[in-house]
Parts: sequence; C-alpha cells; structure tokens
Amino acid sequence: MPTVISAVDFHRKAGDLLARIRYRDERFIIKRRGQPVAVLLGFEEYRRLEKLTAARRAAERARHFAAFESALEATPPPEMDSVGLSGEDIQAEVDAVREAHYAQSRS
Repeated sequence: MPTVISAVDFHRKAGDLLARIRYRDERFIIKRRGQPVAVLLGFEEYRRLEKLTAARRAAERARHFAAFESALEATPPPEMDSVGLSGEDIQAEVDAVREAHYAQSRS
C-alpha cells in the first residue's frame, strides 16, 4: 500500500523518498491541498505498468478492428455490390498497386 505524503513533505524529503523507492521498493502518493496529484514509484515498476498499458491498448484496438471487419463483411458498402467487387478483390488491387510502387522505387 502506498504511503500518502504532502507536497510539502515531498519537497523537504525528496532525497530520502527516492532512496526509499530505490532500495525498499516503496511507493508514495503525493497530495496537495488534500487531493492526490502524483505517484512516486520505482522505474522498473513504471516500465512494467507501461508494458501492461500498451498490451491492453493493443488488445482493445484488435477487438475494435475485428468488430469493424465483421460489420463490414456482414454489410458491404452498396458501391461494392454495384460494381461487382468483393473486399478480397479490392485488397488484391491495393496489394498490386503497392507492389508496383515498391518495385518502381527500387529501380
């Protein structure tokens, strides 16, 4: 459980608090005027939290993208039906144009 300290105490004892974070793995919540404004934690714990956050965001994006793809496949835009193109046809055309552009840029 993090220790709650005031901003004034943080200002006065910053060196000691940093040592406690580094050597004892302590965490602190800093309050100003009774409201939490910051958290102090060790760098490795911060990196772990960043990785977890990135993984959660990536999973959420993947879920949204899968839902979008499912909705698109279930109800293709009318213009695709009217010209007789499927999503696969369009993707094949996009891939061909990209490959041609890539081949041209290599020469």
